[in-house]
Amino acid sequence: MFTLFDELAAEEYRKDRMRDAAEHNFNAQFKQKRLPLRINYTLGKMGALLENWGAKMKTYYNYPEPCETHEMLAKPTK
Repeated sequence: MFTLFDELAAEEYRKDRMRDAAEHNFNAQFKQKRLPLRINYTLGKMGALLENWGAKMKTYYNYPEPCETHEMLAKPTK
């Protein structure tokens, strides 16, 4: 049998959980909109940085340009 105290405690618990859910939904709204933009921006900058770094390393170590006639895989034997 439930007492008045149990009902009040259950109501307070429900209100706390609803407030937490509303806060989570509010914060998730902004994270979903802004996070992909930040990730795309960051990955774009990092890609450009790595591309420049790779070009500098190629010139520093005199790495030859790849030829289309060069085969990367060995020819199968019969």
